[in-house]
Amino acid sequence: MTVFLAGERPAGRDPIPHGIYLNQGLLLNSEERHELAAEVKNDGWNISATAEGTFYHEFGHVIEKQFNKNPGLSEEVAEGLKRIGISVDPHTLEPGFPPGKGPIVDGLSEYAADNSREMIAEAFAEWHLELHPRPISSAIGAVIDGRFRRGRDAGD
Repeated sequence: MTVFLAGERPAGRDPIPHGIYLNQGLLLNSEERHELAAEVKNDGWNISATAEGTFYHEFGHVIEKQFNKNPGLSEEVAEGLKRIGISVDPHTLEPGFPPGKGPIVDGLSEYAADNSREMIAEAFAEWHLELHPRPISSAIGAVIDGRFRRGRDAGD
């Protein structure tokens, strides 16, 4: 499953419309996907190995692309993370030094520590799929939901 923005080109292909594109193989064997998800979660990764988790992860990428258009989102997320003891740059959301990526690996996943885009996508997936999301997911998910629900509720 992949997210493409309008006009982006998959390797060697013509530009395609903006959207989330599903790999049919991801959806064929639900039991196998859930077993894989349990394995990788036990190894310190997030829940996005399931079809549902992958969809929410990729949708998280659609949302994180909005951060470039609205820098206030990054600042709000950075403030929410700061309240739970996670230090990130308020503009890029990259981990602060010290302590670096360790708290993100421990509190979310190794993949989330790769960069801020993956942190947002992983947190968004966990926020929407776990009954009791962890603090990083809760901090990021609450900002995203608050921001987007306010706009929807206000008739935007």
